[in-house]
Amino acid sequence: MKNFVQPGDVLDYTPTAAVAGGTPVALGKRVGVVVNSLAANQLGAVRVSGVAVLPKVAADALGQGDLVYLTAEGLITKTSTSNTPAGYAAYPAAADATTVSVQLNG
Repeated sequence: MKNFVQPGDVLDYTPTAAVAGGTPVALGKRVGVVVNSLAANQLGAVRVSGVAVLPKVAADALGQGDLVYLTAEGLITKTSTSNTPAGYAAYPAAADATTVSVQLNG
């Protein structure tokens, strides 16, 4: 196909501030996970598909398949208001869990 660019699992990303590898970041109305640590204004990569273990809001109990969102603080929550769609919980996570496996929206 002449107009094929790339598979799309990983996209270029340039942060405005330093960001550690494994950090979830908002990309407009989607979420990606930074592949390797990046300095401010350094071109790098974010993974936008697949399952990633991400930090979550402590009070949220999540069931497998629940829609999840990224807060401005970089935490996964079940609250959609004022948050960025991240995907869905790939596995359940209890309220006292600090992380959740998220199937990214891609």
